[in-house]
Amino acid sequence: MTRSGPRSRTRKIRPWLHPRLAPALVVALATLSLLAPAAARAALGVSSVSVTPAAPPAGAHVDIGISIGISGASASPDGQLDNLRIHLPPGLVGNPSATPRCPQATFEANGCPSNTVVGSTTVHALAWVLGLGPAAVDASGTIYNVEPGPGEPARLGAKVDVLPIPLLGLPGFTFHVPVGVSLRPTDYGLDATITGIPASAVGATLAVTGMDLTLEGAPSGASGTAFVTTPTTCAPATVTVEAASKAEPESYASASGSVTPSDCDGLPPFDPGTTVDLETTRSDTPSAYTIAVTVPPRGGRRSPAPVARAADDRRPAEGDDALATVRGRHVGLHGRPVR
Repeated sequence: MTRSGPRSRTRKIRPWLHPRLAPALVVALATLSLLAPAAARAALGVSSVSVTPAAPPAGAHVDIGISIGISGASASPDGQLDNLRIHLPPGLVGNPSATPRCPQATFEANGCPSNTVVGSTTVHALAWVLGLGPAAVDASGTIYNVEPGPGEPARLGAKVDVLPIPLLGLPGFTFHVPVGVSLRPTDYGLDATITGIPASAVGATLAVTGMDLTLEGAPSGASGTAFVTTPTTCAPATVTVEAASKAEPESYASASGSVTPSDCDGLPPFDPGTTVDLETTRSDTPSAYTIAVTVPPRGGRRSPAPVARAADDRRPAEGDDALATVRGRHVGLHGRPVR
């Protein structure tokens, strides 16, 4: 009798992870990779600033382009842009009275008319959806002249339209970015502060990698007055950009770029003037006020007429470019009336 050897058995190896759980694990691992220690990533910074044209005509009303590169962008708060501060050079004049102004509520409702357009923008960003990505996003937008708030000399607003990203299943959306404009008291240069930059939208995480801005010298909505005037001196004019992250919104990295105007012969130097207009000159009486800073136009002289003519007519004097106008309400005046 012949005995057969031991019967062989095939052992079935069970997978350690159920197939239905595999996609969830992929998403979890991707999410963990986004939450890696910040030390492994470069800090948010400004990698480049360029200004065009490189040699604009001095005292001219030409379009000015500013391109900003952002380094260290990531899906975590320390890699997401919170705000930008753009310090324009003295003599680069913006006239907020050049076009009509769009009310802030109308701007937020996408209703600004075309005669309030003063420029354009393109925002470059990365997008993640459920840990998938990043996908590069280039979103175009329009810059409007918006009514300023109390104490603001001027305000712009950028409406940015993001197209759908089918790869990530991301629908299109629109966001609004306010741009506050202030006047430096040291040299009368203009500062623009861009806030409200989103870190997420429609289920996507966003990180800005760059921004292109164009301010129109003579917008189509301007009625005989320019919006932008270049410096009148042929010295390098420097634009400095500061960027802060969502993690540290008050800690800034910076970089600069410059242009050198040409054809300056015979042009007056940058010499702004200041005019204060009170709604009432009665002593010991609260009053509204208007402070206007103006510069003479290319080759011209400042008009002797007051910049703000009356409480109900605050237009710049003819021949002047209004650099900034600040209005306030109910300031207590004490002592002798101002004549």
